[in-house]
Amino acid sequence: MTFKYHFILIALVIVMCCAVAIPSAQAGNNTGGLDARQEAIVPIAAFAASGELDPLKQALNDGLEAGLTVNEIKEVLVQLYAYAGFPRSLNAIGTFMTVVEERKQKGLKDQIGTTATPIPANQNTLKQGTKIQTQVVGRPVTGKLFTFSPAIDLFLKMHLFGAIFGRDNLDFKSREIATLAALANMEGVIPQLKAHFGISMNVGLSKTQLKNLIAVIEAKVGTYQADRAAMVLTEVIGNGQIEPKVRKISVTHTAKQPPREGPADWFTGSVKIAKPFKADAPSHFSGRKSSSKPVRARPGIPTISDNC
Repeated sequence: MTFKYHFILIALVIVMCCAVAIPSAQAGNNTGGLDARQEAIVPIAAFAASGELDPLKQALNDGLEAGLTVNEIKEVLVQLYAYAGFPRSLNAIGTFMTVVEERKQKGLKDQIGTTATPIPANQNTLKQGTKIQTQVVGRPVTGKLFTFSPAIDLFLKMHLFGAIFGRDNLDFKSREIATLAALANMEGVIPQLKAHFGISMNVGLSKTQLKNLIAVIEAKVGTYQADRAAMVLTEVIGNGQIEPKVRKISVTHTAKQPPREGPADWFTGSVKIAKPFKADAPSHFSGRKSSSKPVRARPGIPTISDNC
């Protein structure tokens, strides 16, 4: 009897361990990163901000397939006017109109999604925007820049945070994912990218999710943009957990390639432009060398001299 009970006890322990082990393995597959819909926002926002409409079109299709609603995507594209300007936002929305129409013609039915609640006529958008800004930043926002230019402080609070972030059909996490992706694919906005990494953690995005966002940028947008974002995030979290990959850049001598004619839009006369070397991605650099017969640059076009 004792042996029988021991056998049953051992069997129960094995079953319990298996029952515990299975959920643990499943939990291991869930890294706590972004979900498919959140990941789909990344290339949409990045390409909309840079004005790259061909890859944007693919990203928009992928976003709808991932489960983003039409209204969620429209909200992302509308929000981007505050970061990339009205022209990029309008062009992106126009591209999305084309995508939606093409999908309808193919018989694809996309979810329209929730429409934002209209802002009450009596709502003070400055007061509301100040409240939301303080909430997402984690403190009241002041500084010499806003003292120097009170108008920009007013517009940030009223337009960005009051009129845009105050709309309720896209949560703050999704808005920050869109903002980070857009800034990561723009030049000269490192201070804003750094600030929004901090804001993204204030609204609940984890370090794991931010690493995931950078991985999506690398896979969908570019290694250069991903490395830059990784370095900024490393500075924000201050503990070196995110390290940009060390990438080897190959520089190739290309002098054997025949020179090409200089662009007629740039020059009058005959100009030959050679490309003595090129560097592979993630480098964005290459060299040019020009040679010419008597020639002058067209008005408004900088003269090209031998350079690298």
